[in-house]
Amino acid sequence: MKPLGRLFDSVAGKALGKHGREWALLLAHWPEVAGEAAAFCRPLKLERPRGKGTASGLVLKLQAQPGRALELQHMHRQLIDRINAFFGHALIGRIVFVQAPFSPSRQSSRPQARTLQPDPDLMRALQGRIRTVRDPALAESLRRLAEGIAAKEGQRRSGEKRS
Repeated sequence: MKPLGRLFDSVAGKALGKHGREWALLLAHWPEVAGEAAAFCRPLKLERPRGKGTASGLVLKLQAQPGRALELQHMHRQLIDRINAFFGHALIGRIVFVQAPFSPSRQSSRPQARTLQPDPDLMRALQGRIRTVRDPALAESLRRLAEGIAAKEGQRRSGEKRS
């Protein structure tokens, strides 16, 4: 048996590039990572910095709605900090903004995610354990994880009842 990470790299590694896992996570969680800025910008590319003396970390190219690039430029440090906090290390060193309108077809082509209802019993049990965590950021991450686990368990149980 091979670890799933190796299988992922062999299947999607060439398509996603060297930092494929990070890129996939960034795309999947962009609204959560960028906060309100996600409404007027989106990731385009993740690449290595060029030349000597460049900042450590990768360069993130963001597509910005026309007229919003200046506002984003002022909050670029906050965006870098939020992205790096999401990954738990200094992944991004610099952000480059490209002004271009979002095409409506690309925004609406993504299917809406189905919302799953968490299993209430499991959610109560998991929340009881989360209350003992002192770090608020860790507690919030654990709460989101617990909701996902409880929702999948609720889906599995409802599937068993139908069978």
